[in-house]
Amino acid sequence: MTERRAERRIAIAAPRQAYFDAPVDYESMSAWQRAVRRCEVVSRDERGRGREVDWEIDAKLRSISYRLRYEYEEPNRIAFGLVHGDVQDVEGTYSLAPDAAGGTAVTLSLRVRPGVPVPGPLGRILDRVLLRGVLDDLKQWVEGD
Repeated sequence: MTERRAERRIAIAAPRQAYFDAPVDYESMSAWQRAVRRCEVVSRDERGRGREVDWEIDAKLRSISYRLRYEYEEPNRIAFGLVHGDVQDVEGTYSLAPDAAGGTAVTLSLRVRPGVPVPGPLGRILDRVLLRGVLDDLKQWVEGD
């Protein structure tokens, strides 16, 4: 089956902790992530952060539901992988590093195996929703634009 890999890096004019806190605040996710229809924490780690989280994403042509399991290396890294869902596999990491301007360089790396063939136009939609949209929305939320 088709596997999609992508990586994108952006600079955010905020310290790492501000960036780290935003994507792990799952309860507010649908307020600022345009593709998120539903986000619900199923279990939490010892610090109260989401360990397993159910997602429903608007992928333009249909909704996709899945559960991800998260691991945290605060404030440098958030890693996630598929537990189960409408896709065959998902793995990703947010990597955070301070930049020279006092903000944060954020890199999102994704590997997605949809489990079905993905034609070119659908692949571009997935790239926009899963990669560009996530980081653009995050930047706007954290910077308060």
